[in-house]
Amino acid sequence: MTRKPPSVEAALRQEWSTKEDIVGYVIDRFGGPVTHLIKGNLTTDGNQYSTWAQVPASSYSSKTSYYISGSTYSIDWPGLDGLYAKEIEAELGIALMSTEAATTVGFRWEIKDDDETTWTPMQSTFIKLKAGTSTAVQRTVSGYAPLSTGYNKLPLEVRLRFYSRATASLAKFRVKNTSYVKINRISKVA
Repeated sequence: MTRKPPSVEAALRQEWSTKEDIVGYVIDRFGGPVTHLIKGNLTTDGNQYSTWAQVPASSYSSKTSYYISGSTYSIDWPGLDGLYAKEIEAELGIALMSTEAATTVGFRWEIKDDDETTWTPMQSTFIKLKAGTSTAVQRTVSGYAPLSTGYNKLPLEVRLRFYSRATASLAKFRVKNTSYVKINRISKVA
């Protein structure tokens, strides 16, 4: 009588005692799950975006006040809730356009976990640019980021914040389909 070989999970459990240990090993060795922020139909040129959204009129002034939340995305992977992300990889792209006249617009991406009420910036400063009326300006921020305690418990939320220097809302934005967040390392403890 031949013995059936153990399942992959059973083999991994011989070395690691919990599901979290196994998931951590797999993510560390083979990469973690990826969440794409925008989904949609295929296009002939490969460029997909969310629909255009208007930056509200209350967002004028400076980057230290009156900046508004543009879009919020949930980064939620089944089976990983309650674990802690130690490092993420992200590529976050947007297109900006002015609706009436050229205006200076600033934006940044922020992150938090479900237990937090405050957001932490994913980049050190607002990215400031001049948005014109005829062509969308595209910008992407990307890289690897270690996450600090208090902002790393899964699931995570990512949001886009804006400000406009105009006295009324003159800017609109959309998020590009190549935008993603990937977990590179996890842990059972913060």
